[in-house]
Amino acid sequence: MAILIICPKAFFDKDKMEITKDALTELTEITEDTVEYFCDKQCISGQLAWTVIETLATAKLAELAGELTAV
Repeated sequence: MAILIICPKAFFDKDKMEITKDALTELTEITEDTVEYFCDKQCISGQLAWTVIETLATAKLAELAGELTAV
C-alpha cells in the first residue's frame, strides 16, 4: 500500500532553500544506506556509485533550472 504525503506549496519555494538538521540527517542516512546496498548487490565500488549520483544530481539540477529538457 502506497502512502501519499502532500506537502504544502511553501516547501517548494525555490527562493527558500532550507532543510532542518533532522531532515538532512535522514536524507543523508537514507542515501548512504541505499548506495551501500546497491554497491554490495551489484559488486561496484562506492567511488563509481557516488560519481554516478554526482552526475545524476548535476543533470537533475540543470533540468530543474530549465537548462536541460528531459528526454
